[in-house]
Amino acid sequence: MKGSLESARRAVPTYWLTLAALTLITCVVTPFLASSSDRAIITLLVVGLGLPGLQLLASLLAFLVIVLGPFPDRGAAGERLGMITLKAFLGALLGTAIMGAGLLVIWLMSKG
Repeated sequence: MKGSLESARRAVPTYWLTLAALTLITCVVTPFLASSSDRAIITLLVVGLGLPGLQLLASLLAFLVIVLGPFPDRGAAGERLGMITLKAFLGALLGTAIMGAGLLVIWLMSKG
């Protein structure tokens, strides 16, 4: 029981550290790929709009760490990571719906 709780708790920082590392890598690499003088704005847009993808990639990499790492109870850690991933996915869907609704309002207002 104690191993299960410890494994589940260790899954959380594993996910967040993986997401932080991916975000940092994106922030460092994107300005070199941007050909415009507005590299900071492009980097913010890439990170902001690409965050759902980074979250899913972080979940996948954290899953590999859990499977290959020294987790006493991989099932409990995987279950916790699954809940984090589900909530991130649902948040991405909600954010996309809100953004889509906002763009629809802007488009409708520009029509007339």
